[in-house]
Amino acid sequence: MKIKLLLPLTFLILTSFPAYSFTFNNSGELAFKNFPVKVYLASHTCDNIPFTNADLAFLTEQAVKNFWNTVNVSSLEIEYGGFVNVSSAFKTEGACSSTSSSGGCQPNSNLLFSDGIVIACNTDNAGENFGQGVLGLSLPINSSNGEINGSIVLLNDKSDSELINLNNDQMIAVIAHEVGHALGLGHSTESSALMYPSLVTKRTKLGLDDIYGISYLYPVDSTFNTCATIDINRNQVIDFGLGIVLFYLSFLFFRSRTRRLKSSPRST
Repeated sequence: MKIKLLLPLTFLILTSFPAYSFTFNNSGELAFKNFPVKVYLASHTCDNIPFTNADLAFLTEQAVKNFWNTVNVSSLEIEYGGFVNVSSAFKTEGACSSTSSSGGCQPNSNLLFSDGIVIACNTDNAGENFGQGVLGLSLPINSSNGEINGSIVLLNDKSDSELINLNNDQMIAVIAHEVGHALGLGHSTESSALMYPSLVTKRTKLGLDDIYGISYLYPVDSTFNTCATIDINRNQVIDFGLGIVLFYLSFLFFRSRTRRLKSSPRST
């Protein structure tokens, strides 16, 4: 019996400590601090993307509901806020006013937004945003004191944009991916993650790495120690899987004790 018990325990221990592949889209690991984070749509219409404003409103609501609002181990609260009027720069100008040789971006002050996340169709008249195959981009355009105040999501609305050929489900996944960037996440190397840098067909939910990443940026506020904690070096100290191991050991101990009591002779 001891050998039989050792196998599941070994499996639980080996699978208790996952490796993280999430990254951040800024060097300061910035995040929103005020909730709920509102996601707005720019009120201007798209030139080439074949979705009406009403279509995009529905798709954005689904992106929020089906992806980022499913994480119940995070303090993040996010909701669709409707349409907002913004300047024409959101439709025509690039996200960066300049780009350094190392790839750093100086945010375009004409696209300044300070109340959550705004999504806009963008034709990038200067030709700086959208290279071949780029569906969209996101940038924390307004940050201070270690937090994000406002982010922009620009959808590729050029005549050769591949968004033109996407169906509703794929478009929802693209919007959800860009919202993830707007919240502070970078790309993941895990193909099962929404934040994987390539569009995967039939993407309908977050991957485990997305959940780890968003929970890191937006941890659950608690006054007591939970089964999952992360130290300052991002090394997992106590994992949920370890809790399962301890529970399993306790269960075996009490079951063994109960069997001995039942099998022992009773005095009369």
